Amino acid sequence: MKMIGYSIPRLFCIIIIIFSACSPKAAIGYQPPVLPIKISIDTNGIVEVTWEGSVQTAIGTFSIDIGSDFDTNYESVLFVNVDNKMKLYDLNGHDNIIITLESGNYKQVDLRKVGNNWFFTVSRDFNTDTKINPTSLSILNTGLLPKMGNFSACQESCNGSNSSRIFSQGITKINIEWDYENIPYGAEYIRKWTMNGKEWIRYNCKWMGKENGRDLVQLTEPKGLHSGTWEISIEVNRKVLLHEQIVVSGNWDYWDPAGTLDRCYGLTD
Repeated sequence: MKMIGYSIPRLFCIIIIIFSACSPKAAIGYQPPVLPIKISIDTNGIVEVTWEGSVQTAIGTFSIDIGSDFDTNYESVLFVNVDNKMKLYDLNGHDNIIITLESGNYKQVDLRKVGNNWFFTVSRDFNTDTKINPTSLSILNTGLLPKMGNFSACQESCNGSNSSRIFSQGITKINIEWDYENIPYGAEYIRKWTMNGKEWIRYNCKWMGKENGRDLVQLTEPKGLHSGTWEISIEVNRKVLLHEQIVVSGNWDYWDPAGTLDRCYGLTD
């Protein structure tokens, strides 16, 4: 595996566990250096937004389909979406946030800054008894959205002009490259390969690489890759950032799936 890229200053999230002196409940917090804004959500989904010691009142309730380009008459606003119920708060120029959540079943915890506005989303899972360890919750606060693109697949080393989508029967190695941007350190990262819809390998890990760069991996099988349509899919914090297809022609049917690996690279890379 070869990593090619550049680095920029990274905003680190400090994940802390807070224990109350009068309650056995645990909470998770995200703590930037300065903490004028606090968002608290209890186990019933009740939201409380405070700053400078005062509880703030929402200035509106909206449908969940508003986007990051939503126009308001305020300089900066905070959108809080809990279980698809969206509320809007005027930030009055405040810009740093602390979040506390009582431990529970969460499918999504996401904090983003787009322009001057903040978007905070929490989705609780009421259909499982398995609680997420609070230290495993990943909160995104880079101010820039993660993305991947500029995909290349090459029989030899990619040089910018030899990328292809169709490869000959019996090929044993295909070089794969793509660009990535704004991938937060510690994010949940899943990369998987399927062939004609059947999963061949899955990498499941915490991202420990650079925020920006160009990744290079190899799709390899010494006995020849199975003929068919191969798909690569990459998810970061449960969002698909890359989904591409290549085709191995012919009728070669060797199939030896590698299964799931608890790391970001290795074995076939």
